[in-house]
Amino acid sequence: FPVTIAQVLGGLFAVMPMEGTFAQDLQGLGSKTLNNFYVFTEGGAAYMPNIGFKDWSTAGSFAGNSFSLGYSDLNVSTDIGYNFLGGIGYAFNKNLSLELEAGFISNSIPSYTGDLNATLNGTSGSLTGVTVPLNSASIQQIPICMNFVVMNPDLSFRPMVGIGLGACPTRMDLGTVRADFTQIGGGIYDLDKGSYRDWE
Repeated sequence: FPVTIAQVLGGLFAVMPMEGTFAQDLQGLGSKTLNNFYVFTEGGAAYMPNIGFKDWSTAGSFAGNSFSLGYSDLNVSTDIGYNFLGGIGYAFNKNLSLELEAGFISNSIPSYTGDLNATLNGTSGSLTGVTVPLNSASIQQIPICMNFVVMNPDLSFRPMVGIGLGACPTRMDLGTVRADFTQIGGGIYDLDKGSYRDWE
């Protein structure tokens, strides 16, 4: 099946920082061809690892008292979500293609967990493993990518390799906090199987 930007830019995307790939597609929907041009669609489940954030702290003083406050080991949990995409490609021959694709990926966020740390006049304390449940929280991505794909369609088991450039506007909505990000990058991927069209 055509490979999504989630696999093209996997590992390159960071949000404060975000770690891991965007998603892994579990089901493809097919493709249609017109001369050397073809269109394709794809959809399925989307997996995203938990999102880790950098530790944060702030310090100050008030009425002669010094203090610091911060968090550490903050992780946002994600559930299995869904994704779909569509694209158009041009096949130069049976081995080389150029594709432009865009899609939508959504994962719900049930909770986040972290440690709270505080210090007052040199005396420190912490709360570890604090879990905050969330309602209607989610992370949504709109991947847009151009890929140059190399494959061998003559085999029943069809390996393919591609290089792509793209952007992925992303919104993380935690209910009380909403953040918008856009990452532009490139990468290389490989996939064990897939199909584009039958060549005569």
